[in-house]
Amino acid sequence: MNEEDVVVEFLTTDDPEAAAILLSIIIAYYMDNYDLEIAEFASENELSIEFNPVNKTAYEEYLTDLFIDMRLRVQEKQIELENEDKATAKALLLIFVQQNYERLKVTEMGNIKQTVQLEVVAYLQAMDYNVRIFKRWVAHSGCCDVCKALNGTTIPIDQPFLVNGQTVELASGKEFIYNYIDRGVAIAHPNDQCYIEFILIFN
Repeated sequence: MNEEDVVVEFLTTDDPEAAAILLSIIIAYYMDNYDLEIAEFASENELSIEFNPVNKTAYEEYLTDLFIDMRLRVQEKQIELENEDKATAKALLLIFVQQNYERLKVTEMGNIKQTVQLEVVAYLQAMDYNVRIFKRWVAHSGCCDVCKALNGTTIPIDQPFLVNGQTVELASGKEFIYNYIDRGVAIAHPNDQCYIEFILIFN
Protein backbone atom coordinates (compact mmCIF):
# COMPACT_ATOMS: atom_id res chain seq x y z
CA MET A 1 0.00 0.00 0.00
CA ASN A 2 1.16 3.51 -0.72
CA GLU A 3 1.12 6.21 1.95
CA GLU A 4 -2.37 7.53 1.06
CA ASP A 5 -3.87 4.01 1.14
CA VAL A 6 -2.34 3.45 4.58
CA VAL A 7 -3.90 6.72 5.81
CA VAL A 8 -7.34 5.82 4.41
CA GLU A 9 -7.16 2.39 6.04
CA PHE A 10 -6.05 3.90 9.37
CA LEU A 11 -8.89 6.43 9.33
CA THR A 12 -11.63 3.95 8.44
CA THR A 13 -10.70 0.61 10.03
CA ASP A 14 -12.78 -0.67 12.95
CA ASP A 15 -9.85 -2.70 14.29
CA PRO A 16 -7.98 -0.76 17.05
CA GLU A 17 -4.90 -2.97 16.82
CA ALA A 18 -4.67 -2.50 13.06
CA ALA A 19 -5.18 1.25 13.52
CA ALA A 20 -2.26 1.41 15.97
CA ILE A 21 0.05 -0.37 13.52
CA LEU A 22 -1.07 1.80 10.60
CA LEU A 23 -0.58 4.97 12.67
CA SER A 24 3.01 3.97 13.43
CA ILE A 25 3.64 3.50 9.69
CA ILE A 26 2.17 6.92 8.89
CA ILE A 27 4.21 8.69 11.59
CA ALA A 28 7.39 6.93 10.40
CA TYR A 29 6.71 8.20 6.87
CA TYR A 30 6.47 11.81 8.04
CA MET A 31 9.46 11.57 10.36
CA ASP A 32 11.55 10.09 7.54
CA ASN A 33 10.61 13.22 5.59
CA TYR A 34 11.71 15.29 8.58
CA ASP A 35 15.19 13.72 8.46
CA LEU A 36 15.34 14.04 4.67
CA GLU A 37 14.49 17.74 4.85
CA ILE A 38 17.29 18.30 7.37
CA ALA A 39 19.80 16.64 5.05
CA GLU A 40 18.55 18.52 1.99
CA PHE A 41 18.47 21.94 3.67
CA ALA A 42 21.98 21.44 5.02
CA SER A 43 23.23 20.27 1.61
CA GLU A 44 21.59 23.15 -0.28
CA ASN A 45 23.34 25.61 2.02
CA GLU A 46 26.66 23.73 1.92
CA LEU A 47 26.50 22.92 5.61
CA SER A 48 28.13 19.91 7.17
CA ILE A 49 26.34 19.35 10.44
CA GLU A 50 25.38 16.56 12.78
CA PHE A 51 23.06 17.32 15.68
CA ASN A 52 20.01 16.12 17.54
CA PRO A 53 16.96 18.12 16.39
CA VAL A 54 15.38 19.57 19.53
CA ASN A 55 11.93 20.00 17.99
CA LYS A 56 11.65 16.55 16.43
CA THR A 57 10.09 14.72 19.39
CA ALA A 58 7.56 17.49 20.01
CA TYR A 59 6.62 17.50 16.32
CA GLU A 60 6.17 13.72 16.33
CA GLU A 61 3.83 13.97 19.34
CA TYR A 62 1.90 16.82 17.70
CA LEU A 63 1.56 14.82 14.46
CA THR A 64 0.36 11.72 16.31
CA ASP A 65 -2.33 13.75 18.08
CA LEU A 66 -3.31 15.31 14.74
CA PHE A 67 -3.94 11.93 13.10
CA ILE A 68 -5.78 10.56 16.15
CA ASP A 69 -8.03 13.63 16.11
CA MET A 70 -8.63 13.18 12.38
CA ARG A 71 -9.64 9.55 12.98
CA LEU A 72 -12.19 10.72 15.56
CA ARG A 73 -13.62 13.21 13.05
CA VAL A 74 -13.94 10.45 10.46
CA GLN A 75 -15.81 8.30 12.99
CA GLU A 76 -18.18 11.21 13.64
CA LYS A 77 -18.71 11.53 9.88
CA GLN A 78 -19.53 7.83 9.67
CA ILE A 79 -22.28 8.34 12.24
CA GLU A 80 -23.65 11.28 10.21
CA LEU A 81 -23.85 9.04 7.14
CA GLU A 82 -25.67 6.15 8.82
CA ASN A 83 -28.97 7.04 7.11
CA GLU A 84 -27.42 6.83 3.63
CA ASP A 85 -27.34 3.55 1.72
CA LYS A 86 -24.03 1.69 2.13
CA ALA A 87 -22.59 2.52 -1.29
CA THR A 88 -23.37 6.22 -0.99
CA ALA A 89 -22.10 6.38 2.60
CA LYS A 90 -18.84 4.69 1.60
CA ALA A 91 -18.30 7.05 -1.35
CA LEU A 92 -19.07 10.17 0.70
CA LEU A 93 -16.82 9.01 3.54
CA LEU A 94 -13.95 8.39 1.13
CA ILE A 95 -14.32 11.90 -0.32
CA PHE A 96 -14.33 13.33 3.22
CA VAL A 97 -11.19 11.37 4.14
CA GLN A 98 -9.30 12.27 0.96
CA GLN A 99 -10.11 15.98 1.14
CA ASN A 100 -9.17 16.23 4.81
CA TYR A 101 -5.99 14.23 4.39
CA GLU A 102 -4.86 16.24 1.36
CA ARG A 103 -5.25 19.45 3.38
CA LEU A 104 -3.36 17.94 6.31
CA LYS A 105 -0.56 16.63 4.10
CA VAL A 106 0.03 19.95 2.32
CA THR A 107 0.03 21.78 5.65
CA GLU A 108 2.33 19.35 7.43
CA MET A 109 4.86 19.05 4.62
CA GLY A 110 5.20 22.84 4.82
CA ASN A 111 5.34 22.63 8.58
CA ILE A 112 8.14 20.04 8.42
CA LYS A 113 10.17 22.09 5.96
CA GLN A 114 10.00 25.25 8.07
CA THR A 115 10.54 23.45 11.39
CA VAL A 116 13.63 21.77 9.96
CA GLN A 117 14.99 25.08 8.69
CA LEU A 118 14.58 26.50 12.19
CA GLU A 119 16.34 23.47 13.67
CA VAL A 120 19.36 23.91 11.40
CA VAL A 121 19.56 27.70 11.68
CA ALA A 122 19.19 27.62 15.49
CA TYR A 123 22.02 25.10 15.66
CA LEU A 124 24.24 27.30 13.51
CA GLN A 125 23.51 30.33 15.69
CA ALA A 126 24.41 28.32 18.80
CA MET A 127 27.74 27.36 17.19
CA ASP A 128 28.62 30.92 16.15
CA TYR A 129 28.33 33.57 18.84
CA ASN A 130 29.12 36.30 16.30
CA VAL A 131 25.79 36.00 14.52
CA ARG A 132 22.20 36.64 15.56
CA ILE A 133 19.53 35.17 13.34
CA PHE A 134 15.97 36.43 12.99
CA LYS A 135 13.03 35.00 11.07
CA ARG A 136 10.55 36.99 9.01
CA TRP A 137 7.02 35.95 8.04
CA VAL A 138 6.60 36.12 4.26
CA ALA A 139 2.97 35.93 3.12
CA HIS A 140 2.20 34.21 -0.18
CA SER A 141 0.12 35.92 -2.84
CA GLY A 142 -3.61 35.55 -2.34
CA CYS A 143 -3.22 34.78 1.35
CA CYS A 144 -5.87 35.34 4.01
CA ASP A 145 -6.27 38.56 6.03
CA VAL A 146 -4.53 37.03 9.05
CA CYS A 147 -1.43 36.15 7.05
CA LYS A 148 -1.45 39.59 5.41
CA ALA A 149 -1.39 41.14 8.86
CA LEU A 150 1.57 38.96 9.87
CA ASN A 151 3.54 39.62 6.68
CA GLY A 152 6.92 41.11 7.51
CA THR A 153 6.78 40.22 11.21
CA THR A 154 10.42 39.76 12.23
CA ILE A 155 11.40 38.08 15.49
CA PRO A 156 14.25 35.99 16.99
CA ILE A 157 14.28 32.42 15.70
CA ASP A 158 13.44 30.95 19.10
CA GLN A 159 10.23 32.95 19.54
CA PRO A 160 6.77 31.98 18.18
CA PHE A 161 5.02 34.05 15.52
CA LEU A 162 1.67 33.20 17.11
CA VAL A 163 0.67 32.09 20.59
CA ASN A 164 -2.64 30.70 21.73
CA GLY A 165 -4.96 33.57 22.59
CA GLN A 166 -2.97 36.17 20.65
CA THR A 167 -4.95 38.98 19.02
CA VAL A 168 -4.04 39.91 15.45
CA GLU A 169 -5.28 43.25 14.12
CA LEU A 170 -6.44 42.98 10.50
CA ALA A 171 -6.24 45.69 7.83
CA SER A 172 -10.02 46.16 8.10
CA GLY A 173 -9.60 47.16 11.73
CA LYS A 174 -11.21 43.95 12.95
CA GLU A 175 -9.39 41.75 15.42
CA PHE A 176 -8.72 38.04 15.03
CA ILE A 177 -8.02 35.90 18.10
CA TYR A 178 -5.66 33.03 17.32
CA ASN A 179 -6.94 30.06 19.31
CA TYR A 180 -4.65 27.17 18.41
CA ILE A 181 -1.19 25.81 19.24
CA ASP A 182 1.74 28.23 19.38
CA ARG A 183 3.32 28.66 15.95
CA GLY A 184 7.07 29.07 15.55
CA VAL A 185 6.72 28.69 11.78
CA ALA A 186 4.87 30.81 9.24
CA ILE A 187 1.72 28.69 9.16
CA ALA A 188 -1.46 30.07 10.71
CA HIS A 189 -4.04 27.66 9.29
CA PRO A 190 -4.49 24.55 7.11
CA ASN A 191 -3.17 24.93 3.55
CA ASP A 192 -1.14 27.99 4.57
CA GLN A 193 1.66 28.54 2.04
CA CYS A 194 3.47 31.36 3.83
CA TYR A 195 7.13 30.78 4.58
CA ILE A 196 10.09 31.96 6.63
CA GLU A 197 12.89 34.24 5.49
CA PHE A 198 16.02 34.32 7.63
CA ILE A 199 17.98 37.48 8.49
CA LEU A 200 21.55 37.23 9.74
CA ILE A 201 23.08 40.04 11.80
CA PHE A 202 26.80 39.76 12.52
CA ASN A 203 28.20 41.29 15.70
